[in-house]
Amino acid sequence: MNREVKMKRLIIAVVLFLLAGTAVDAATGMVSFDVKLDPEAHTITGTEDITFTPTDPHLYFLLLANLDREPNPYLSPRVIDQSYPNGFDPSTTTIEKVEMVQSGGNTALPFRLISLPPEFQTYSLAETVLALDLPQTGAEVTLRL
Repeated sequence: MNREVKMKRLIIAVVLFLLAGTAVDAATGMVSFDVKLDPEAHTITGTEDITFTPTDPHLYFLLLANLDREPNPYLSPRVIDQSYPNGFDPSTTTIEKVEMVQSGGNTALPFRLISLPPEFQTYSLAETVLALDLPQTGAEVTLRL
């Protein structure tokens, strides 16, 4: 795959990553990003801060990039060629830690990566949802991913 096509894909991935944070309602929350783009390594690294008032202690974040970790072996080569004209290019989102940001310091939150049900038409379903259990609800909180 040529360098220009790879760069375009990387820019699209950055835009999609940034748009993912807009799912928090603007009236009740705020999202900010601190990211670095490495075009040579084809990676985006950084943090996302989400400030909101949770009403449910269970949170789920869809990790869309993990749906394309592996090509779907059940699709014909023709369909794969149409979907990936420059060849299959795997993608992934890696979550290293989740913290609750507080004035006295950050508190690490346990998290788990769960799989989507097989109803979704993709091959890579493992670790596609980030699940958190918050210690409290009703008060504004900032999460750092």
